[in-house]
Amino acid sequence: MAVRPPRPAGAPAEAPSIPETMRAVVFDEPGDADSLHLAEVATPAPVMSELLVRVVAAGQDSESYYDGSYQHSYVVSPSFIWRFGGGSQLSLRLHHHRWRSNAYIGIPLDPSVGPNDRAKILSGVPLDFNPFQGDVRGDEKYEMALIYTGQITDRLAVRAAGRWAKNDYTTLSHSIGGTAGGAINPLTGLWTPGFTYGAAPTFTPVPATTSRIYSRGGSYSSIPQTYVNVQNEYVYTIETTHLKSTTVFGLAANRYQEDDFEIFNSSKPTFDIDAYADAAPIPGARSLWAKTRVSDEQIYLQQTAEVLDGRVILNGGISRSWFHSSLTNLLNNTRTTFGPDKLLPSGGILVKPLPDLVLYYSHSKSASAPGSTSPRENVQTGEQSEYGLRYKFLRGRAVATVAYWDITQDNIQIPNANNLTVPPPVPALPPIITDRIADGWEFELNAALTKQLSLIGNYTKFKSRDPRGVPFRGVAEE
Repeated sequence: MAVRPPRPAGAPAEAPSIPETMRAVVFDEPGDADSLHLAEVATPAPVMSELLVRVVAAGQDSESYYDGSYQHSYVVSPSFIWRFGGGSQLSLRLHHHRWRSNAYIGIPLDPSVGPNDRAKILSGVPLDFNPFQGDVRGDEKYEMALIYTGQITDRLAVRAAGRWAKNDYTTLSHSIGGTAGGAINPLTGLWTPGFTYGAAPTFTPVPATTSRIYSRGGSYSSIPQTYVNVQNEYVYTIETTHLKSTTVFGLAANRYQEDDFEIFNSSKPTFDIDAYADAAPIPGARSLWAKTRVSDEQIYLQQTAEVLDGRVILNGGISRSWFHSSLTNLLNNTRTTFGPDKLLPSGGILVKPLPDLVLYYSHSKSASAPGSTSPRENVQTGEQSEYGLRYKFLRGRAVATVAYWDITQDNIQIPNANNLTVPPPVPALPPIITDRIADGWEFELNAALTKQLSLIGNYTKFKSRDPRGVPFRGVAEE
């Protein structure tokens, strides 16, 4: 679905807390279609009054419905919190995870199915058939985050945060290709299953041939990624009989880099769909080899004011971001750079006309650096408006929320489907650049009917399309 842009003007770096109870979870769900084995433990340990330590560890081993599909993962994350005098606090979180899973899964359609036909599974193929066994994707990540919060005066607080992360992402995936089983009629422009057409001017229809022999081609990619983020902000509060004011001023900087981002073509021998057998991949030519540097600096100011005993809350913000990006194509030894900047306002209002009723409106603009494989002079920008109401009833035990939102985003990158041809092109084709228009409704209900029974419901209906009205791949709009 469409991703809502983050608040553009400096979201505060909240200091974490550590629960004071130990938690352990072991979950096992065997089954013929899907199975899941999960273990998790969280162990808080107050080492001394000024120091708290917590270790979270979890592992997952699951198999899904499709033959040979799986997911294996584990995570270890220790946290440390030091508390000083005057309400100051320093927290350190370390994180390591590793996961691997089967790559893309799908069942071949009948080759006679066209764009306007109902989908039909190829005859004789089991519903749990997986022609992508052996394909794998996964990553391994190391991360460290440091957050400091302190009180300078009774009205002025400071927050500082830093994060470093290193991630190695790898994917081996293949597509399968077979005979089309039909063609587009040159005279009508419509797909006609079962026929192909001869040369102009007659375009004589010819019965299409089909085969149950499929080819396999794809790629292996390796993406080493490094992230560095730092943030420093100051929060000034004023509280009187008629006004509560919060002012936030801050600076932030982010850096992202990829060293030796590589994609190699890969292939496997053809196979008979009635006698499938996996095979070792055959390495091919290198279709992409690049080095990327993306960074941005931001300065922001946010102001929030509460009046009329909190029945009206006003919020406004402004930020300016400077972007810097460079891509070095190591295949042809060329380098592309750019460095635009963006001014990003935001604002909103919340009104409580009744004690149990809240009405709100917000509007914001956002911007982010473009994707690493195809830098361009324009950053990805977004604009969002949201209207909503929230109502409490049953003496506060139930809350209903209704919201309408619309989002526009430009310079969206989507994968180029022509890279899925068998064999894939060399060099790899760049992503397709398009825009997104999305709007929709959200309904949510949370109710504590009794002390032992709660009711939670959510319904979303929206559209997420490009400017021509074409839905984005993999987006369920309801």
